[in-house]
Amino acid sequence: MNLSFAKFHSVLILQSAIVSMVYDAFRKQKELNLMLGLQSKVEIGGRGGFIFNTKHGRPIMPAGVNSFLKNIVNAYNEKENILAANEKREPELMPHISSHILRHTGCTRLGENNVNPKVMQYVMGRWMSFECKSK
Repeated sequence: MNLSFAKFHSVLILQSAIVSMVYDAFRKQKELNLMLGLQSKVEIGGRGGFIFNTKHGRPIMPAGVNSFLKNIVNAYNEKENILAANEKREPELMPHISSHILRHTGCTRLGENNVNPKVMQYVMGRWMSFECKSK
């Protein structure tokens, strides 16, 4: 599928705006961490300066994210069950969500927007190339 120059240009402008918004959000979070004394004190694989940290200055791990997501879903579903019962209808419950599901959702959205597979591999942290073998 070929993108017209105008569509390609508008996609680049949108991506640029999103990158700018994400950068600003990360910068603000880092400033907040500094004010609250929550700077990352850990290096993992030679990398440091993590933005999302525990109160002890360690980066939040996937299990912590999963616990947070589970609490959000449970709280929503609990309120939805009560609301549905009061309104005499079936509840519309949220399904289980995990950091891995969010990762796959992000990758799916990249594919839906015709992002180059090599770029997707890079973004997803798949540094190795994958070979397709035909029979």
